[in-house]
Amino acid sequence: MRLLSILLIGLFSTGTAHAQFGNLLNDLKSAIDGASQNQKTEQAQSSKQQPVTPAPATQKTAPKGPPATSRDIAFQCKVNGKDLIYKNNLDSDDPNISVRMANVNAKTLPTDYDWRSEYKDPLYLTEETGNRVSVTTVYFKVKQMTYGISYCEGMMCGNPNQPYSFAIFNGDKKVSQEFCDEDTASEFNFPVKADKNGKLASQLKEVIVIKKSPLKFNPFN
Repeated sequence: MRLLSILLIGLFSTGTAHAQFGNLLNDLKSAIDGASQNQKTEQAQSSKQQPVTPAPATQKTAPKGPPATSRDIAFQCKVNGKDLIYKNNLDSDDPNISVRMANVNAKTLPTDYDWRSEYKDPLYLTEETGNRVSVTTVYFKVKQMTYGISYCEGMMCGNPNQPYSFAIFNGDKKVSQEFCDEDTASEFNFPVKADKNGKLASQLKEVIVIKKSPLKFNPFN
């Protein structure tokens, strides 16, 4: 009888332990299932959200170099930090090119100066060629004064970062010639075009004329 009681107590205790262990497993399974379900719900909600727009990239400093060429600019640069601008005004009943020169040289050009081409007073283009050098110059005249912007190309042109120079003549005497500041010059954009033989020709003769000049615009002469 005593043995039977012990066995019944043992079975009861074992059953209770198994029941408690089973309940614990059920609780753990429920907790895991609940966490998994919550995670799936959060992922589903997250996938429905609008994508996050990334923050704008830090703006970098524009690289140094000539200004972008536009149709309105025939040429521009800075000389001693002062503006020299040739502007195309070609889409009009009176096409012309205007030139604005700051006082790039206090001795030869003490004040700002503006000039505009006219039918009887256009711009001129001349070319000088020599030993390993070619100089193309666009110039205009005001009484005895001549003003020319030149582009030098070749091995004898000095600093390759300063191919453009601005010269002023009084009669046939060169009174000054200054290079455009580095990284400020645009390319020539005058209304001229090379033919199939490479010879330049004017596209608007009322604005610019190909004309040989006796003056020496080469900055190294």
